[in-house]
Amino acid sequence: MFGGIGFMLNGHLLAGASARGLLMRVGKERQAEALRQPGARPMVMRGRTMEGYVYVDPPALSAHSVRAWVELALPYVRTLAPKPARRPSPRRKTARRAK
Repeated sequence: MFGGIGFMLNGHLLAGASARGLLMRVGKERQAEALRQPGARPMVMRGRTMEGYVYVDPPALSAHSVRAWVELALPYVRTLAPKPARRPSPRRKTARRAK
C-alpha cells in the first residue's frame, strides 16, 4: 500500500515507515489537527486523498516527534474492533532442480 514497513495494532495499521517519511493513521476526527503539525501532509494515493491518514516528511521527524505522532494515532486505532487472526496460507513446496 505505501511501500514501507507497517506497524499494526490489533490487525489495523497504526503507522508505516518508508524512505518517503512516516504514514500515520490518525482518524478523520483528528486529521485537521494532524495536518497543522510541521511536515504533515495529506496522504494521497492514485490521486485520491485518504481520509484519516497523514504523511510526515522526513525532515520533520525526530525521536520526540515520532513519539508524539504515535500518541496522536493510538487513541483512534484503539477504538477499532480487533481483526481476527488470519491463518497463514500454506506455501507450495517446489522441488529444487539439481544443477
